[in-house]
Amino acid sequence: MNKIIALLGAMLLLAGCQQTTMSDKETILKGEVNLRGNPPLAIPTGAMLTISLQDVSLMDVPSVTLSDRTYSISRQPPYPFELPYNAEALEDRRTYNVRATIIADKQLIYISTEAINPFGESPLSIYLSAVGRQSMAEKPDTSVTNTYWRAIDLFDVPIDPGSNGKEIHFKLLGDRATGFAGCNNFSGGYTLSGNQISFGPLAATQMMCGDAMQNELQLHRAMDSTTRFNVYGDILTLFADEMAVARFEAVYLQ
Repeated sequence: MNKIIALLGAMLLLAGCQQTTMSDKETILKGEVNLRGNPPLAIPTGAMLTISLQDVSLMDVPSVTLSDRTYSISRQPPYPFELPYNAEALEDRRTYNVRATIIADKQLIYISTEAINPFGESPLSIYLSAVGRQSMAEKPDTSVTNTYWRAIDLFDVPIDPGSNGKEIHFKLLGDRATGFAGCNNFSGGYTLSGNQISFGPLAATQMMCGDAMQNELQLHRAMDSTTRFNVYGDILTLFADEMAVARFEAVYLQ
């Protein structure tokens, strides 16, 4: 009997060690989400907050989501979150970002607009920007033409201003698309029919600007692949078939 009890004890101890080993592979990012604006927009009933850990290392492919978690929210911020992920899947030479969005009625209403290092300060503090300053239910959709469109993200990666802090943007004026891609100005034709749109060929100046060229290449890749668009309130989303490749916010110049 004593041998049986000892054997069972050894098996339980081994099982406990195996469980600890498995749980050690999973790490949890913790933090909270706040909303910019004074006051921030009211959060509609049924809104969903999604936090995701993304690999944003490569310029020629969309970001890869390694882990995500969605929360139903019904009150004003802050919104605490926990995001489990497999630490063994990470590589030292790759670049990672945490992204957060709030969706209501299948429309984007808040988005993180800054690159967030998942492994910097802990807990993480994420601030989201509204896609418009008025309630979406009260504001008509902005016209895709004759509007200054400021870039928010490219292939789900928030973007920083371009060279000398100048905003990445474009405008559709008459039969021409013109804008700034992060380093160079560009212009060219476009074809618009309903919600179908295509750009090009686009010509650009030939300056080199170091890190700003990454955003520039991504913007041109997004515009080259665009087949349709959607405008909701102040937000323009460009799609390559069913995949969102770029988002822009309307800016009303004084």
